[in-house]
Amino acid sequence: ASVVDDPLANIIAAAGCTLLQVKDSGIYDAWNQAMDRLESQPLTNDCYVAFLGIDDTIREDYCLAATRIAQPPTQPDFIYGDALNVSHGRAKYQVSPLMPKLFGKNNYLFDVPHPGLLNRWETIKKFRFDARYQLAGDFDFYIRIASSMDVTYAKMPKVQAIIGADGMSNSLKALEIYPREWAMIASSHQVTLAVPRFKIALFRALATVPPLFNLLRRLSWIIRGNNLKQ
Repeated sequence: ASVVDDPLANIIAAAGCTLLQVKDSGIYDAWNQAMDRLESQPLTNDCYVAFLGIDDTIREDYCLAATRIAQPPTQPDFIYGDALNVSHGRAKYQVSPLMPKLFGKNNYLFDVPHPGLLNRWETIKKFRFDARYQLAGDFDFYIRIASSMDVTYAKMPKVQAIIGADGMSNSLKALEIYPREWAMIASSHQVTLAVPRFKIALFRALATVPPLFNLLRRLSWIIRGNNLKQ
């Protein structure tokens, strides 16, 4: 079944965008199919590509600001900003570092938001997401890129995307999946990861009592988050 109804499809078409809906085995397979599709198109190497989930929205003002630095001949490989994570009408501001560990050579940490991260096409076009992963495939993707070349990046003083925080990556199941997939990444690429293992271990302990875990998570959003309408 289509995830886009006819009125929305018409709006997308009117905006000059191409809508492609195909079967996939998960988000990483879907993104791989999209990249295969892009490779078959007459894209120039200086184009930028962004990956989004169904509950993510890239910000227009961020894209417009990024165009000022996304010009040859000195285009950065990656352009990113901050993020607004949202859950049940509440929002938390996520500040990205000026020198992300994600784009280093070891001790990797996924410390920039992925939804809305602008990727220079020439930099990423020969890479694909490893669909064996459920949640850490994007982490693996950027580690492979960063470890194979010296990448350049630029941070924009903008919110790059509004990111839904109620998906699988923030679920109880994710507390089991992430440590397993982080170990898989470290072993596969012989790298170290600066991932929050203690935090995950604490959350896993709390998750043995799901009602308590869900209550504490909800309270965290009430205390630390802001009303999305503000």
